[in-house]
Amino acid sequence: MPLTQIGLSASVTWQLARGVSGFADVTQGSDTASFSSNGLNVGTWNEVFATQYAIAAAGTQAVDLRTFTDLTGTAVTADKALALIVLVTGAVSDKLNVKPHGTNGLQWFFGGTAEGTNVPGGGFLMFSEGPTSAGTAVDATHKQLLLTNNGSAPLTVKVVALLSDV
Repeated sequence: MPLTQIGLSASVTWQLARGVSGFADVTQGSDTASFSSNGLNVGTWNEVFATQYAIAAAGTQAVDLRTFTDLTGTAVTADKALALIVLVTGAVSDKLNVKPHGTNGLQWFFGGTAEGTNVPGGGFLMFSEGPTSAGTAVDATHKQLLLTNNGSAPLTVKVVALLSDV
């Protein structure tokens, strides 16, 4: 079932202050840096991959963003990817490594097939191309990510990707 509504946003808000003896504090902010793609075309970005994995200590999980069944039970074959979020629940000391899979790896935003990034328990990884982007090709030989639990305890991992099948 194609998406009927989508939105993607991230922001960081901050304020800095420094005490000045005998005078009012010097402040900077409140400021915000943000990203928003709330006007995405659901005619193009019409599929969502969303699942949750329980990954044992030292365990791995392949994530196929090309061929999957969506949350409504519909079979999907995606051909483009726009955004990804990986949410990790676990101890801060436990790390989830995210990288292209060794078989049919989706290199996407990684600089090479062997490169990856570690996400600590309680953290998340988010990547998105711009709202006017054509996306990154997802095909039979460029479709999988590999999640590896580098910690000593199980991790719960949610993966959500915004995709297209048109």
